[in-house]
Amino acid sequence: LPLVDTGEMDWKLLGIAEDECDQFESDDVFHLLENTNMVSSVKNFFRLYKEAEGKARNTFLNDGMPLGREEALGIIREMNEHWRRLRAEELP
Repeated sequence: LPLVDTGEMDWKLLGIAEDECDQFESDDVFHLLENTNMVSSVKNFFRLYKEAEGKARNTFLNDGMPLGREEALGIIREMNEHWRRLRAEELP
């Protein structure tokens, strides 16, 4: 989910346990969320959970819709490369 938390991008990755993929007839969370009310519940939690700390509600990009498996894997690769470069002190 493309969450914006206090003005910063805060990707929330959702997954399905490998042994449960058959139950949902998909290995892509997007298909699961697309066909259930889970997307509404998950989005509601992430939108509101900071209010308990007295902070503002979070917002979402992409109309709050989750990205699919391939997009999520791309984000994971990008963030992992960014982390690797930070660890190597290649980035400020």
